[in-house]
This record gives sequence, C-alpha cells and structure tokens, in this order.
Amino acid sequence: NEIWNLAVNGLGSEGERLLVNGAVADGLEKGASPRTAVGIKADGNIIFYVIDGRQPGHSYGARKDTVAKRLKEIGCVSALNLDGGGSTTIAGVYPGCDSSVILNSPSEGTLRKVTNFIFIRNAAKPSGKSEMAYIYPYSGTILSGSKIPLEVKTVDENYYKTEHGTVSYSTNEYGSVSEKGELTALGEGTVTVKAQTDGLTAAASYKTVMTPEKIRLFNAENNAELSQIDVYNGDTVHLKAESYYDGAKLISSNDAYRWSVDNGGVSVDENGVITALAKGEITITIKGDDIVKTITVNIEEKRIPVTAITGNMSDTMTLTVGENTQLVCSVVPENA
Repeated sequence: NEIWNLAVNGLGSEGERLLVNGAVADGLEKGASPRTAVGIKADGNIIFYVIDGRQPGHSYGARKDTVAKRLKEIGCVSALNLDGGGSTTIAGVYPGCDSSVILNSPSEGTLRKVTNFIFIRNAAKPSGKSEMAYIYPYSGTILSGSKIPLEVKTVDENYYKTEHGTVSYSTNEYGSVSEKGELTALGEGTVTVKAQTDGLTAAASYKTVMTPEKIRLFNAENNAELSQIDVYNGDTVHLKAESYYDGAKLISSNDAYRWSVDNGGVSVDENGVITALAKGEITITIKGDDIVKTITVNIEEKRIPVTAITGNMSDTMTLTVGENTQLVCSVVPENA
C-alpha cells in the first residue's frame, strides 16, 4: 500500500483498534478503567485522548466502546487503544511555563514506571513578541476567605514565554486582588479576574465555596497527614489545612480557617503555627464555617540530652546537659 510510503512515524499497540474506517470496532472489551487512546481525523490531525478512572468522586473511567464513540464524535476515523489503567498519564507545558506538569490524576496515586512514551515537540521557533496572556492558576474552586497568589505569563504566537511589564487587575464582587496580585475569595459564587499588561488581556474565573464538606490536616514541613500531634513543650509545628467539596480538593490558604484551642497549653496563630507551652493533652479546633476539624495535641516534657561526659571513672565525672548545665557526679564502686 503506497500510503505506508508517506509514513514518518509508526505506532502499534496490543490494546485493540477502537475505530476502523470510521466505525466502532466489534468485540471491544467491557469494563470501565482509566483509558489512553490516540485517534486520527480525516484531515490527518491527531487526537490524544486520556480519561481518569478507578477514583470514586473523581472518575470511574470508561469502557473501550465509550472511548471509541467519543473519538468518532470529535471526528476521528481511525483510533487505537493504548496502555491504560495505572499507566494512564498525560503531561504538558502550560503556556509561558518552563517545565511540564502532570495534567491528569493517575489512578495509583503516583506515576507508574513504564518504558514507552509519546512526546510531542514544538517545532516552531520563538518570535519574542508577546501575543497572548494567561493567568495562573487558570481555574479551580476556592475556599472563601483564602488568599491565592496570581501570576500572569505572556507568550508569543507559538506559545513560547516572553517578558512583560506591569500588570493591573480587576475583579467582580466575589473577590479582590491586591497590587501584588494576591486574590482574596469572597462569599459564594463565581469570581472573575482580568489582568492587563502590555496591551494584552488575560481572564480567569473561579468558583468560591463558603462551607467545605471535609477538612484534613497535614504537617506543612513533610506533608504527612495528621490524626494527632505529638510534640515536646516548647516545640513549634507548622500545620496545613486542606478542604474538600464535591469530592475535589479546594484551593485554600491557612488564613481562611479559624484556629482555636480549648486551653492555654498551646498557642496557635492565624496561619496554623502552633507552639506547645505546657505538658498535657490539648485540643485544637479548625473551623471552616459550618464544618469543624478537631485534633489532639499531646505534649510531653522535653528531655535534655547529655552532650558530654568528662572525668575519671574511679573518682568523679562531670556531665554536661544541654548547652550550659553541668552536673558533677561521684562514682562509687558497687562493693564499697
């Protein structure tokens, strides 16, 4: 077939053909899973299709015939199913950004080690002239009261990053933006933000939520989730709260929560930094309007380490405790 002489790259898979000459293939495997597929349209354009799965509240996945019908719906005439399940991953570089990020939610929670990838490279050359502007984060749902830093990036016609001048912001009644580009979400609704720089306009919109469905608490230093906190008196721990709504994590900042303690054994500031003051069990309460997350802080007396031992084992010894405290000890033989 002479068409093969026109091919520059080839791709094969054991995952079955989904579309053949514009028709959904027969006998496709049943069952919903995360899927990865590639389709080709009649004009030669290629579609890479990814759908998450096996994640209740996010996506249960799709059957192969469902993916085939969707690819046909968007104009593909031939399509191939690629490795799915935990291998389903798509990454990309957002306009104006310097590195790629994972764009989907892999079903195993982390990236699976695989041996084959498909890379798409931008073959166009940068022009250096700003043609488009974008606001990041470009979308999302925000917990009301949160302060979110915004960033504007400009690109040329081929999506290469360019430099830009001063940025000015405007927004509606569901938000306010500081001169430094920090968005504060207000109330419950949809906040729209516009940014202007060098004659270009960028726009983004975010849903705002006042009452989350769930709050989780993490150690901000190692991102470990906490069910309780075990510390010594005098220690400081930086906590991080996360909220969830409709099964998805909200964009939020610690100052959107109301932190409180039930006695004076712990101090906590508006950013979730706690300082243990006294031995005992203390309860911290984090409130997100009508939802409350309570966590117990167990505080123990700090043990001061022995940092040095000097002297004669048959006479006296000096123990240096901590940095400055010294204890002189007499050594008495066991049979004396």
